[in-house]
Amino acid sequence: VVLQVVRCFKDDAVTGVVSPISEFDDINQELILSDIELAKKRAAQIRKKAANDESCERAVKHLDPILKSLEGGVAARAYLDTLDSEEQKDASAFTVSLISAKPRIVLCNVEEMNAGTGNDLSQALGEHLKGLGISSLPFSARLEAEASLLASEDPEFLLELLESYSLDRRAVHGVLEECQRLLQLTKYYTVGEVEAKAWFVPNTDLKAPDAAAAIHSDFKKLFKGVEVWKAADVIEHGKQECRKKHLVKKGGKDYVVKEQDVLEFDIKGQK
Repeated sequence: VVLQVVRCFKDDAVTGVVSPISEFDDINQELILSDIELAKKRAAQIRKKAANDESCERAVKHLDPILKSLEGGVAARAYLDTLDSEEQKDASAFTVSLISAKPRIVLCNVEEMNAGTGNDLSQALGEHLKGLGISSLPFSARLEAEASLLASEDPEFLLELLESYSLDRRAVHGVLEECQRLLQLTKYYTVGEVEAKAWFVPNTDLKAPDAAAAIHSDFKKLFKGVEVWKAADVIEHGKQECRKKHLVKKGGKDYVVKEQDVLEFDIKGQK
């Protein structure tokens, strides 16, 4: 995912005209021009290898449409968004190195007081981006920088700071959620005595053994079973108390992993 920050605030200390839409469009065209040169070189390589390389052979039919899109001033992502997931995989041998082919989030940098809702400038930019199929989020770079320091130094004051701006969390959390959506991922957790960790896996009805492989590739073939908690229950009660309250269920190889699951895998050879 490409993150692009665009200024959406006025400040007498900062020179220049504030025009978020123009600023975005200028950078967007620079990315497309850069991709055109790269795409032409890559297209020639793929056509040459297509006879002996299956991935290149599958990508060939996508070369001309993507080049035509780029030469028309449109990001490669716009073409990819018209394809299903399998066709996007076919095109990936060609698009993997194109910046404009990647999902993009535009971060609208606003004043601290507007960090949660945005302002007129960010809202106008957001409407412009909708027409291009690009996500946008308001945030304040100044506030986020301060919050990042407080997160480790004084978490209680961080909460007070965020509440003073009518926020219940840092902007980074919203960015991560949007990245997860764009990349079509599901998140599950493992929780131990020392740490909790999030694991991101494809949100394609993934079954427990495949989810276990995200931790270690051997876990798929050594998978015996899985215990499942809901994250909200673990936060409220803790894992052991959840057991006493019968808030844990067991799953086998056919268990489909869900967003916010807390999983404990039973792996052959491990206690």
